[in-house]
Amino acid sequence: MTNGEVVSRVINNLNSLTKDDHISRRFILATARNATENIIRTLSERGALLKDSDLFQYINCFPLMRDDVISCGIDQFKRCAILLRSINQVPKLISDRFGDGVVSVKTIDDRTIFNRVPLEKYSYLSQLKVPKWLSKKYFYVKDRYIYLPDPIADTELEAVNIVLFTLYSEKVDELSNCPTCPACESAWDKKFVCPSGYEDVVIQQTLGLVGKAKAISKDENPNLNANQRV
Repeated sequence: MTNGEVVSRVINNLNSLTKDDHISRRFILATARNATENIIRTLSERGALLKDSDLFQYINCFPLMRDDVISCGIDQFKRCAILLRSINQVPKLISDRFGDGVVSVKTIDDRTIFNRVPLEKYSYLSQLKVPKWLSKKYFYVKDRYIYLPDPIADTELEAVNIVLFTLYSEKVDELSNCPTCPACESAWDKKFVCPSGYEDVVIQQTLGLVGKAKAISKDENPNLNANQRV
């Protein structure tokens, strides 16, 4: 189901109740996403979030840049020989009980997997003496930028593939540097991100929330016409 289809279903249900009011499509979509976030928060607490592949969003060829280990503002990375940072921020993330909402980071050829690391553990882990073939690589998310400390020796890494939890599917393709991604599609044609089997629940909750917003708008602005309200 697309963003546009969700909004249309809500509007059609509203029109069956009243034909007097106009409500912004963007307001309806934002309300539906708020309802989805609440459902996802509950699923995350139950540990069910990572089991739902419908929530996974993929950004391919996410471009990287060199960052300064001092000016980055992350003390644990000051001793890095190389520090890479994503050029762009990822979309607003849905945090799960395991962390920031970024599920995985890999090189484009899938040969190297980067592991999420808490900063308080990075200094210790980075100093462990282990064989090169056993050493792990890490990623960290700050202010929605992805950081890769000492990513791959003797390799100029320019981009990575990432999997993340976000409701903003229209932003995902825009951020991909891959020419085959449908970035030019309308935002309304993008997938509405929702836990599997919860679409009808989201629509019903959205109807209730939009109905309340309409009622409040009418009570606070009784003399405005429909187009001047919500």
